[in-house]
Amino acid sequence: MMRSLTPGTESALPIYKFVLTGGPCAGKTTSLDRLSSYFRDLKATDVLNFQWQILSTQIALEDAFMSLAKDTNCPCVILCDRGAMDGSAYMSPDQWEELKVLHDLDTVTLRDTRYNAVFHLVTAANGAESYYSLENNSTRSETLQQAIDADNRLCHAWVGHPKFFSKMQRLISTAANLTGLPSTVKTAKKYLLTSLPPSWPIHVEEFEVEKVYLSVLPTTDGKPQILVHLKRVLSAREYGYAVRHRKDHTRLVIKQRRICFLWNNQSFNIHWYKEPASIANQGIVHVQASDSETPVSIPDFLDISEELSKSHPYYSAYNIALE
Repeated sequence: MMRSLTPGTESALPIYKFVLTGGPCAGKTTSLDRLSSYFRDLKATDVLNFQWQILSTQIALEDAFMSLAKDTNCPCVILCDRGAMDGSAYMSPDQWEELKVLHDLDTVTLRDTRYNAVFHLVTAANGAESYYSLENNSTRSETLQQAIDADNRLCHAWVGHPKFFSKMQRLISTAANLTGLPSTVKTAKKYLLTSLPPSWPIHVEEFEVEKVYLSVLPTTDGKPQILVHLKRVLSAREYGYAVRHRKDHTRLVIKQRRICFLWNNQSFNIHWYKEPASIANQGIVHVQASDSETPVSIPDFLDISEELSKSHPYYSAYNIALE
């Protein structure tokens, strides 16, 4: 008689754990698929607990690989097949909020601080239907429309990340750029926005941003200074200390309302200025473009007055912040 792994009394529901092992091409994947189909419980599952187990395991694995990467003392790239926000696409908004409250999580930390960039690859079901197939993946069961709906939910889950890319042709070039390798990617196109729509006809993500420019610290070794651009997450204590002791008093503090959304597979990021007064109640629209020649599809609900050239005084927040 087989004994279950369930501890406790005999009245507890039994739990059995099986191992499938063997050499290459032994039939493990096929057997796993058939066993899963045979034993699958068709009742409603505990979505909250299920998604939390996936998320906590995912975070633990990512953190383990981060630790391994640091131990190498060499530059490393970690590629993640899905990220911490993906689970929210398979839950209702209320369930996702409940999960965050239960486990003391917040969206900004999960979405913006764990990854240098997020690349969303559009499903073949959306625009390339003839290439969408269930035959090359035994665990895929979605119809064309279900695949498109899931794809849209995943997009919305990641909108707002400062480096969110939704076009396949940008993946390699952008990854190369982020790691310091040669790249052909151009800077985002920017447009002056004179007003915001009274309501948004699409899903958007909004958050507040405060930008404080710091004074450059002099080097102590006498070597010439080299300008570098680094980004990292600061604790509240580090941020407060930097603002108090290193603020550049020749530049104003910038306060923005950030609004992010997707339109025709393009990522839009609106920097709506609240301060300084010189640009208050105006915005800059940042649009990712593959190159300078590619036309940008601007949604008709945006009140765009002009495209900004690099010489425009509003092109850079660094210039806007000048006293």
